Amino acid sequence: MKYINNHRERIRVVEVFLPKRIHYLGKLAEVLRAFEDMAHLRLIPQVKHYAQFHPEHMKCLKEELQKLVTGFSILEVDGRYMGASGPIDERSMIIRIIIRDGSIPGMSTDEFLDTAETVIHHLIAGRFARELASEEEVWLVSFDGWLTRWTKQQPGEQHEDENER
Repeated sequence: MKYINNHRERIRVVEVFLPKRIHYLGKLAEVLRAFEDMAHLRLIPQVKHYAQFHPEHMKCLKEELQKLVTGFSILEVDGRYMGASGPIDERSMIIRIIIRDGSIPGMSTDEFLDTAETVIHHLIAGRFARELASEEEVWLVSFDGWLTRWTKQQPGEQHEDENER
């Protein structure tokens, strides 16, 4: 079976760092379900601004933003950071979300990625910080990159590169 490179797209990766606590996992599931509710999204300043100037495209924006969290990864790491009282050793969980480029009328790729990242800030990191106010800090790290997908070529299927040989 052969793999072919069939797609490359711009992405933004957002990682939320939280101390590893068992009760955070239930809150995480609840927070990720919030992406399905447009009422939460309309409270975010960038979404509100877009809705004001492009009301005809709100359905498209809603659909793209709801597709933001089609999956996520949770990693566990041991680390140390400098807290107010000195170094703190702690086991942390990292929630990694890949934001794929959405195609929204009236919004560039960068504007969409920025808006999508802001949605994650509000719905995940902000909510953890507000509702689980026991933590000294909640960290968010983001970076831009490329996602390249390699997929299995089905038997009998020809790829464009093979046709050119």
